[in-house]
Amino acid sequence: MSSAAIRQVIEEPKESKPQLQVVARGPQPQVEQGLGLSEAVRKVTDDQPLVMVFVAGAIAAVAALTFIVSIVMWLALRQYGVLVF
Repeated sequence: MSSAAIRQVIEEPKESKPQLQVVARGPQPQVEQGLGLSEAVRKVTDDQPLVMVFVAGAIAAVAALTFIVSIVMWLALRQYGVLVF
């Protein structure tokens, strides 16, 4: 740092009036307070958080078994001569 320093008096900011005016919005339309699907799912998963994990696991297991069974059926049909290719 140099030995020459510039000193300035910094004034504290004066309180000023806000430049933007806040406009209040009118009343919001009322939404029916029915129990929607997402609220029902949230209520169940809040009580038992592992439900979604078991549902995803069941879907994955069904998909895997379907894939394996389709391959076994293809091999069986091919072995017995039903499929030419």
